[in-house]
Amino acid sequence: PEDIRVQAYHTLLRTDGYCNWHIGMLLPGADAAEADREAAGARWSAFGEANRTAFADLAAGREEPTIPFVSVVPMVAEMDVAALAARPIPQLTPVGDGSGDDRWIPTRDLQQFLIHAEAGGRVTVGLRHLAGQARPLALQYALITPDGSVLRNEAVSPGEESEFSVDAPLTGTYALWITGGAGGQAWYAVNVQGSHVAFPTFGGDEIGGRLFFVKTWAPYELWLARSDAQAPATLTVGTSRNQAFMAQVGNGEPRLIREGDGVFDLPPGDDPIHVVISEPQPQPDGTYIQYIRLKVEGAVHPYLYVSPERRLQSE
Repeated sequence: PEDIRVQAYHTLLRTDGYCNWHIGMLLPGADAAEADREAAGARWSAFGEANRTAFADLAAGREEPTIPFVSVVPMVAEMDVAALAARPIPQLTPVGDGSGDDRWIPTRDLQQFLIHAEAGGRVTVGLRHLAGQARPLALQYALITPDGSVLRNEAVSPGEESEFSVDAPLTGTYALWITGGAGGQAWYAVNVQGSHVAFPTFGGDEIGGRLFFVKTWAPYELWLARSDAQAPATLTVGTSRNQAFMAQVGNGEPRLIREGDGVFDLPPGDDPIHVVISEPQPQPDGTYIQYIRLKVEGAVHPYLYVSPERRLQSE
């Protein structure tokens, strides 16, 4: 609230005003706890105090600001590491020879990446805070071992690119959890280097399968793998209002996905299935690309892969 009071006041003094996207996000939900309601009220009150003070100072022609300017100190996105470490990690089997280029996966909110490592080997991950000062909230991430121990718990500052590499104490599947803040705050990218890795598709708890479109990395190329070569399986890709992108599955024709979902029947067979997300040419009027959601159903492993040779699958 104090940051709001200072920033709103000085914005009104020095410019024509401010606009928030969107101020309704400050309001508590219908089922919000009392503490959350009080916090929302404090933020709302801070806007009101800033407005009243700025208008009074402007009307009086004061040269010295009533509210001293103080720079914002970025906070770290909140993540309940203990609760996430207590979640069972699916122990998946590496499939493929481990070849294939590393790829940045840009996403948002709380996400999980599953990584295979051999005992005594290395887990190496690149992280980029893509939002920068547009969302000056530091990322928080935690790497959890197959037995639920917290191997690393650190932050990435706004606009920073970071890389970490740690020794793996056990053979198995590790879980990397990362967040840029709940409710679509800082967007970021993850690059698991040289390991078999799985990015869960969109699930019931809304973890996984969400991409944040970054034009310089397009087209996005990902892979799926069937759990049964012939049984029915689908991929649903979707986006939000006023957004549109192109999606192609296997050798099928690219399809425009606009303001909703598109469902693709996955081709039969044992070969990994290529999924390509790209920018429409031209972009339909009144639309842009930002949010992409991918969800699978049926006879398909619920993971996205950066390479057909770097898959992780359940047996």
